[in-house]
Amino acid sequence: MPGRLIEIIIPSVHSDRVRKIVQEAQLTWTWEEPRDEMTTFKLLVQTDEVEGLVDAIEPILNLSDHAQLLVLPVEAYSPRRVKDDQHVDDKKQSNQGRISRNELYEDLNEYANTTSMFLAMTVLASIIAAVGLSRNSPALIIGAMVIAPLLGPNMALGLATVLGDTQLMTRALKTNVYGVLTATGVGLVSGLILPLDPVANEILSRTNSSLGEIIIALATGVAGALAVSAGVASSLVGVMVSVALLPPVIIASMLIVQGSTNDALGAVLLVSINVVCLNLASVLTFYLKGIKPYTWWEAKRAKQSTRIAMMIWFGLLILMIALVTLSQYSN
Repeated sequence: MPGRLIEIIIPSVHSDRVRKIVQEAQLTWTWEEPRDEMTTFKLLVQTDEVEGLVDAIEPILNLSDHAQLLVLPVEAYSPRRVKDDQHVDDKKQSNQGRISRNELYEDLNEYANTTSMFLAMTVLASIIAAVGLSRNSPALIIGAMVIAPLLGPNMALGLATVLGDTQLMTRALKTNVYGVLTATGVGLVSGLILPLDPVANEILSRTNSSLGEIIIALATGVAGALAVSAGVASSLVGVMVSVALLPPVIIASMLIVQGSTNDALGAVLLVSINVVCLNLASVLTFYLKGIKPYTWWEAKRAKQSTRIAMMIWFGLLILMIALVTLSQYSN
């Protein structure tokens, strides 16, 4: 996993405290640059060492309004540093294979914002999906899946749950709702203009759910959470294609306008399965990866919110399994 360069800019009166933390961390490469009343520390660390160092230094940063800490990605460095795995403590061991809590928050925080770009991309993806579904064109539908930004808010919601961050949770929920409503609106308008064949392959595959869809949604939800926790956001494209939220929303909207209510309910069921499985998988994965708040009182609140969310998502998953089983039995 690529390393990180941590830059700490702090008033010189507090530099001794930072220096002590750096020395205790026994880092191989460190630099210190005193300048007038401020001191800059530069630390080259492994990715799984970032969270522990940031947590230790953050109380010192709060002592001054002028203190700053930056975490910068390092693509390569030479000579290579040999890491002594014999001195890795339990806390660092639990962080192996993922980026720090701070980096993960910054990566997913932007997905929770209902921006004009998010709404525009949702509208454009919905139009492409509607045309692709009308033409029964897999290429157009896959293109809409890649463009659609609906996966990000669900991942942000999972992170907010394990962190007990109510503000992030509220923004992620709001963005999810706005995204689905926007896609639904485009689907309703498209249903008045474009014909939709309920027996076309691309329609049938999204109006008839099975237990296989539940397994796929859970597996890809775990894959997406692992990708973002490892800092490999590009892997989310594959998750977007595997568990697409947009096409079933468009199908349901178009079929409702065209009077095919039963088929529309099948598409709604698929959307519900994907949302439930994505959130359950992301919450469980983030929790098992050891992502939690820094302070003990925040951790207590986060543990409670995680427990409640897991109960809700597990309950909804059981409901989805029952509905799928009933649907297959009816058919």
